[in-house]
Amino acid sequence: PRALAAGATVAAENGTAIRFRGAPRREPGPGQRGVAEFHIAAAVERDGAEARARTLQRVGGAELVRAARLELARMQRRVRDVALGAILNRNLLFNAFYAVARAIDDDRVYPIVSRAPDCPPGPVFRERDALAWSLPALLVTDSALAREVLLRALEQFSHQPGAELHYLDGGLLSPSFSLDGFCAYALAIDRYTRETGDESILDEPIVGEVLRDLDDLILDRLHPELLLATTEILASGELATHPYVTYDNVQLWALAGVITRLWPRLGGGARSNLSGAAEEIAATIWSHCTVEVDGYRLLAWSTDLEGEAAVYDDPEGSLMLLPALGFCDADDPLWRNTVDFLHSARYPFWLGDRAFPGMASRTWPDRASLPGLCTALLGPDPEDALALIERLRLEGDVACLTYDPDTGETVDGAYHAAAAGLLGWTLWQALGR
Repeated sequence: PRALAAGATVAAENGTAIRFRGAPRREPGPGQRGVAEFHIAAAVERDGAEARARTLQRVGGAELVRAARLELARMQRRVRDVALGAILNRNLLFNAFYAVARAIDDDRVYPIVSRAPDCPPGPVFRERDALAWSLPALLVTDSALAREVLLRALEQFSHQPGAELHYLDGGLLSPSFSLDGFCAYALAIDRYTRETGDESILDEPIVGEVLRDLDDLILDRLHPELLLATTEILASGELATHPYVTYDNVQLWALAGVITRLWPRLGGGARSNLSGAAEEIAATIWSHCTVEVDGYRLLAWSTDLEGEAAVYDDPEGSLMLLPALGFCDADDPLWRNTVDFLHSARYPFWLGDRAFPGMASRTWPDRASLPGLCTALLGPDPEDALALIERLRLEGDVACLTYDPDTGETVDGAYHAAAAGLLGWTLWQALGR
């Protein structure tokens, strides 16, 4: 520790933490007040940092604060319920600032799981988090940023679609294949165009390249006789019990629909592999992905297509979402049987008798899943889920991955920025109704 004179410098090895304290000395008189401003900037080189700090100083603290408040007000959304509206906006804003990072060296955005240091795995890219959880929330708060994030994901990470985790430079951190993540690129493109009405993104060369690659690469995952595809891991990262997972193949059904609709716009020439395949995929799911339990026909969670099947539900990629995805109606008898079973005492991972009920998983059988609770907000009767969310005691009122079913407190994945996007977006959908 030492005092620094004006213009003095401190040098340290890369990775070394530096702490500093700055304090102005003021002696305001009676009835007077003073203002102290600190302008701090970072850049790859010293001159860049100095230039940024001078720009901040030239604009001035008052104007910076005013502009920031206006921007935050623009991003927030109003709903009638004040308490739930506060949770909605806290999570929408947390997602916008913590699930997206702008690099110092190239000034480009990077969609990540979370910038919060206490949230593993931290600054890495995962397709589910960026495209299925975070992007819908960004479309609510800032559609221009959502477009930038989507294009960045396509450019930087789509060369290995379905890989579980990527480093920010695009390299593979975990190569385990997720069919859910594989389909996420096309579904994100479709969501963006539908919700913004901006189809100019389809003219970007990378969009056509990615959709054509997905159409080709899926052939390696298809069953030799049936239109179902395999996956290695579930949306949560759990290993799949059987290779053909119902929820993931519903995503494949949605992928086929997107490619069928967009293929003529892409100038793809020859007919795509998945054009017109959605109907056959759906028929295959209904005929090969069901089981009988206690005399009732249910949707199986996964199957090997040779007689073995599992009855399960991954809360982070749930069968509860099938009506919201448009795959079936909420009054479909087979889906209703499945929902009733999964929310009964016969299902060991349903924590329905606890003070803060919810769906658990094989990984965390004694913890309730917050993403699983979010799926209930998209169902036909979200009232119970809304009341539960208002009672939860989440750290900072920001989304996590699991909460204690007895206390309602955050347990795992605190300050999960992508999950905050999921919570914010599903709240917006429920409260909007």
